[in-house]
Amino acid sequence: MSNWNRNNEDRNNRYDESYNYNEDYNYNFLERDKEMEIIKLRQKNKKKVFIIVYLILGIFSSLMIFCIWFYNSKNVDPSDVASSTTDKDINAKVDLNSNNDETKPMSKLSSEEVYKKCSKSVVGIVVVKQGFDFFYGPVKNKGQGSGVVISSDGYIITNAHVVDDVDDIQVSFIDNSEKYFKAKLIGKDKNNDLAVIKVEREGLTPAVFGSSQLSVGQKVYAIGNPYGLENTMTSGEISALNRQINDDETKYIQTTAAINPGNSGGGMFDEYGKLVGIPSAKLAQADNIGFAIPVNTAKKVADYLIKRGPMTRKERIWDKN
Repeated sequence: MSNWNRNNEDRNNRYDESYNYNEDYNYNFLERDKEMEIIKLRQKNKKKVFIIVYLILGIFSSLMIFCIWFYNSKNVDPSDVASSTTDKDINAKVDLNSNNDETKPMSKLSSEEVYKKCSKSVVGIVVVKQGFDFFYGPVKNKGQGSGVVISSDGYIITNAHVVDDVDDIQVSFIDNSEKYFKAKLIGKDKNNDLAVIKVEREGLTPAVFGSSQLSVGQKVYAIGNPYGLENTMTSGEISALNRQINDDETKYIQTTAAINPGNSGGGMFDEYGKLVGIPSAKLAQADNIGFAIPVNTAKKVADYLIKRGPMTRKERIWDKN
């Protein structure tokens, strides 16, 4: 065979191989497209299944949430639900109205009976504040005050100035005056000079809130810890109502019952053993002129602080209730 024929035959063979290769390539390309379509169809079906499953779970979860809400709305005090905001923990829901048996008929108590009934609800407060002395360096300054138990699980109301800017708060009870329990500040309202603290103790005796309808000449008793003398009771009368001092917005009760340093934050009780005020201040240059915060104001502030947390300086309790 000549060289020319041999080259021509080789060229034809290469052409045939190239044609077969292209044919196989086209065939494989079509098969691949079919497989891709099948895969895409399967993926679409999976997405539909997932969407259906998520819808079912969403509907089921919504029904469960609605059932829980409906159950709670039937078993929880609506005022608690309405006021549960951040949490805090606030965490706590104390019904101060449960301490008020104002509608129950009661007879007047003797001085001894008032003390026996009410002193269990009054506590001593010792605060520690870090200070600095020029000669001794850092020192711990101690202060004293009083408080009133307002719930059986450890909530106590006192004056804001008693616990203002302190590093440690300790509370003692009449049943064990030598033992002190660490307290936590829940909140304070400087506008009304009131604060709420809490100790981790159960079974306490809360004070019973009395009526806000007071009259001049009505007999009252102040129980507290003047000058650190724990569980001291003094008696007197209401000498004026709606008294304003130091340009404060609060309207105070003026009383002749002796109020001295350490009485601040304690309780002022009526002849029925009910809390009618929180002793807060006295005139330094006069005797038998003391002032107490009315129980209505104390109750509103305590309820606010327990349920919603601290109140800013510009907030007023009557703007929030």
